[in-house]
Amino acid sequence: MQRRSFLKLGLLGACALAAGGAAYRALRGPAPPGRFVL
Repeated sequence: MQRRSFLKLGLLGACALAAGGAAYRALRGPAPPGRFVL
């Protein structure tokens, strides 16, 4: 079990989620309230 790789995977997933949210906002305009909120 490698904790470091798991941590890196989680960080990568969080970055991908944030990038996806930003791209969605850029394409669709302002997101509805309560969506993509950290």
